[in-house]
Amino acid sequence: DLEVLQNCYLKPSLSERFLDLSHEKSEAIFKKYCKENGLKTDFKKIKKLNKQLSKVVKKAKDKYQRLRPKDYMKKTGEQFPYHDIEEMESYSYPSGHTAHAYFTSGILSKEFPDHLNEFRTLAELIGQSRIDNGVHYPSDIEYGRYIGELAARMQNDKSSIPISDRKIVAEIFRNAAKNCEMTHS
Repeated sequence: DLEVLQNCYLKPSLSERFLDLSHEKSEAIFKKYCKENGLKTDFKKIKKLNKQLSKVVKKAKDKYQRLRPKDYMKKTGEQFPYHDIEEMESYSYPSGHTAHAYFTSGILSKEFPDHLNEFRTLAELIGQSRIDNGVHYPSDIEYGRYIGELAARMQNDKSSIPISDRKIVAEIFRNAAKNCEMTHS
């Protein structure tokens, strides 16, 4: 995990502009895409749902308390130029940006099924940007994707409960260990 992150940080696959934009707010990337393609949707509703998802992600971060890559490298004395990696306030695992990107992708894909592949690609790029920016490990991205996709499925299912409910939190924790391996090597 750490070696992949270091390689991606030193040689990012994405443009600096995309890395900056996705780091600020992944929602902005989806808004831009929708605007450029004439897709009108209620981003206020999506933002409200993402606030609920943030609570779920925070519970997971607080449960696992995985150090951010920069903090881990500092603590272990890793010989790597990590000083320019941005300081982050929360724990690393899972990636909230990635969870929000896959969630937003799932919500928009239901509304605009002809754009499913494009929304999925945007979510993948946002996940990769977290590694390229040096703020998340690949396994953080994998778990963030799992959370985002699960939350979108639950939200898109008319019979489902709100994503802030205990049921989704329990489902996420129950499946975390078997779906996503958290390692530093």
